[in-house]
Amino acid sequence: ELYEQSDLFSLLISPTPYIAFAAPYKLFEAIGYQKPLIGFNQCWSGQFIEKQNIGLTCNDSIEDIVRCLKNLHENPALLETFHQNLQEIVGQHTWQHRCQEIAEALNPNLEQ
Repeated sequence: ELYEQSDLFSLLISPTPYIAFAAPYKLFEAIGYQKPLIGFNQCWSGQFIEKQNIGLTCNDSIEDIVRCLKNLHENPALLETFHQNLQEIVGQHTWQHRCQEIAEALNPNLEQ
């Protein structure tokens, strides 16, 4: 219900050595619900958000978070762009798709 009421998903997790390379489950949960994201640019998830153009990223500072939120407020069409991009990639990030990728990697001769 909360996802349905929201316009944006916050993935503002302070960068740590682990978060720098981790792919948080919440990132893929937001993709599944097709919710644009805001995250920190100093980690893998932020780079993924930028590469897929599914949200905004910022530095780990209050000032930069405020800048990103103001940008969204002043440019509401960004959310629609992010949502459209999420619609294009959502099928590539399901558990079923991930399992298929793993099965194919482990057994290249696997029939689909």
